[in-house]
Amino acid sequence: KYAKKFLTLPDELLTNISENVAPKDLPNFRLTCKTLANIAAKHFGEKRLAHRRFIFTWYSLKGLIDMTAHPVF
Repeated sequence: KYAKKFLTLPDELLTNISENVAPKDLPNFRLTCKTLANIAAKHFGEKRLAHRRFIFTWYSLKGLIDMTAHPVF
């Protein structure tokens, strides 16, 4: 009931909310639904992916390439 009302908030408010979610809680926030995942994608990339480390292995570099192929990142 409340979840449906929450998602009726304007995107600007939902974005503001996502920007105030603690970085450690942001992955779970994005897992709640596709709408919130899309709204929080840019903030998620800035907070969680900016400090990723990669080693020079095929698997690790493939993951980096796949991540950068995402339209938001």
